[in-house]
Amino acid sequence: MNAGRPLAAAALLGVLALVAAAADEIPGPRGLLWGRLAVEEESPEGPWTPLAGVEVTLYPYAPALAADLEAIRQGTRNSAVAYEAAVGRLRTRLETYASELPAGVVRRRTTDPAGLFVFEDLPAGEWLVVAVHVTPYTAARREGRAPRTPKAGRDSTFLPQPARPAKDAEVWVVRVRVGPGERARVALTDRGRFMAGPVR
Repeated sequence: MNAGRPLAAAALLGVLALVAAAADEIPGPRGLLWGRLAVEEESPEGPWTPLAGVEVTLYPYAPALAADLEAIRQGTRNSAVAYEAAVGRLRTRLETYASELPAGVVRRRTTDPAGLFVFEDLPAGEWLVVAVHVTPYTAARREGRAPRTPKAGRDSTFLPQPARPAKDAEVWVVRVRVGPGERARVALTDRGRFMAGPVR
């Protein structure tokens, strides 16, 4: 039996107790959304690896916004250029949408060491959960092999080298409904990513 599972379960129960207490203090038709961001292990007996320090943003759901984000994702299949620019385009679209909303409507949280996040006192309705996990770029990981090195004696100064992105980004986009007085839950894992790509 994995010794990490009881400890993780105990920590999660403690967080849920705090979440429940907070929800009981919310007056009126409000709700609460909590979730966890983690990497699933290959072995069914292995513990999930939480992703800490990741910003999770909550936007009011809008069909037009969701359609635009889906179009950006679908566009990554069209060309290498579209793939390289996709995450940047998604971020820009979200920033534009947020700028059009009243202050305080868009909410942001950062995952804790257990990968957990909580949005309290939410108006009932549909929301869009967006998480972006950015890590240092490694060519070997992306290409599945070690990066090539120029052969001795070969002058490569006339061969333009493609600009390497500074970082990689994994993106989650999930639509969720929060009912009045409800404690809704969302689980984000690497297997359910919306898209991934480079960021500069």
